[in-house]
Amino acid sequence: MNNKIEILSAPEKVDMADEWYEFVSLQHFWIKARFNAAKRDSLINSLSNVKLFEIGCGNGLIIRQFESLSGVTVDGCDLNMFALNQIEYTNGRLFCLNIFEKPEALINQYDGILLMDIIEHIPDDNEFLKVSTEYLKNGGLVIINVPALNFLYSKYDQLVGHKRRYTKKMIDDLFAQNQIEKVSIEYWGGSLLIVVLVRKIIIPFISKSKIVQYGIAPPNDKVNYLFDKILRLENRIFRSSILGTSIIAVGKLRK
Repeated sequence: MNNKIEILSAPEKVDMADEWYEFVSLQHFWIKARFNAAKRDSLINSLSNVKLFEIGCGNGLIIRQFESLSGVTVDGCDLNMFALNQIEYTNGRLFCLNIFEKPEALINQYDGILLMDIIEHIPDDNEFLKVSTEYLKNGGLVIINVPALNFLYSKYDQLVGHKRRYTKKMIDDLFAQNQIEKVSIEYWGGSLLIVVLVRKIIIPFISKSKIVQYGIAPPNDKVNYLFDKILRLENRIFRSSILGTSIIAVGKLRK
């Protein structure tokens, strides 16, 4: 067990496939691309000497990436002890926490919250976002990543616990309903559109026990390297995509 974890809430089963964590690392092309997409926003790229809170931190990859920025410390919380116990090398605190319990010591304490591929797992994403912002200082950043475009929804999404995929307007509406001033809402991963469509077509013919692996893990290192280079090129050329397989959004809380 990771002795750094502070148990503030009883661990719970979450709507996320544990095996997903077996196939992702800091070297995975998509994990790299998501962070690079976030850094397209100048506010994120220039973060310094701030304290962030990642809600639904999983196995800590986002924490490691954001803590690579100058002076950034990230506290993280999750209810999945399987994922939390995989986290290493973080500067911040780790909590097993149900955010709806609202421990007083954490409310209004953070310069930003990270909701990276989390709200699509939540039945009431609006209420979840509302409670998440209570951990922010006024003017704090809200950084969200979600899967995009519901016509791409597949059995893979279902098995990893996605309730929906999003459009930019859906995120814009969530921001407006929660007193979050939009800074940027952008699609990314347009070069993966064909790949995700093919995945949707093929996955019904894949054994259920292999779907999560097939859906996220590249078949070998060469393919991982190729996708990494393609997404890096896309990120440099297309600062704002018409469509994509994901959405990265940044806002500021105005209480």
